Amino acid sequence: SLGVHFHVVPQTRLQDGIQAARAMFPRCYFDQTRAKQGLEALQNYRWDFNTATQWTKTAPVHNWASHGADAFRTFAVGHQLARKPKAGQTLRAAQKDTDPDERRSIRGGGFRRSRIGGY
Repeated sequence: SLGVHFHVVPQTRLQDGIQAARAMFPRCYFDQTRAKQGLEALQNYRWDFNTATQWTKTAPVHNWASHGADAFRTFAVGHQLARKPKAGQTLRAAQKDTDPDERRSIRGGGFRRSRIGGY
């Protein structure tokens, strides 16, 4: 065992995932050198505008940037689900189980978050 545990994140509505990603940004720190491609994908994620109807299209543009943005969105949804309290558990107790600022990890795996860079 490599000590890496994966959890399947259930599909959610696109807009719910985008909201989860927006809520995650204030809690994230990015290494601007090592995460350069991911940051560029997030910056270039966009929706097309239909000039005939004066509305944005119902789905984002599917291009190179959408893959990185979708990965971050999936991470945000998974993190949001992991922070929800279980039956009988207070919200703060659930947050301590997954909050890197508490220097703890899910199931005590020794995770440490570095605060290198900032975005």
